[in-house]
Amino acid sequence: MTPRTRQPEIGQRLAAARLQRGLAQKEVARSAGVAASYLSRIENGKVQPTFKLVMQVVGALGADLAEIAQAPPKSSAASRGPCPVTNKGHCLLDLIGPTSEGGRYTPRTVRLLRKFAGYVESAEPTRLRAMEILLEDLAQASKPTK
Repeated sequence: MTPRTRQPEIGQRLAAARLQRGLAQKEVARSAGVAASYLSRIENGKVQPTFKLVMQVVGALGADLAEIAQAPPKSSAASRGPCPVTNKGHCLLDLIGPTSEGGRYTPRTVRLLRKFAGYVESAEPTRLRAMEILLEDLAQASKPTK
């Protein structure tokens, strides 16, 4: 298979099933008997779990193996890119609260954040540095002048 036709990895499928159920990584990890940081690495394709561990996570999700084996639909959470995770294993997007204007992030903003997270995950170091410089510049430009 070419990379374009390759089916999503098991980690992406587990993440999609978890997000579809509205479960936090921390609670699924606890139920499966693994660290939330390890579940995060599985979901982001950093490590390949054993079959036994996959079955533990599937059980913690309340899913069955057939569901995980099926390719998630294009609109699933996994197709939107990985979620950036805190050191404690929380998805940052789950922790996003009200904006500085008191409102909530729109679905469009959340989609952009997820895409950005996916890009950051795979970007080369020089591009990451360029993004840091751009973000620093934007932060300086948005500060009120005295």
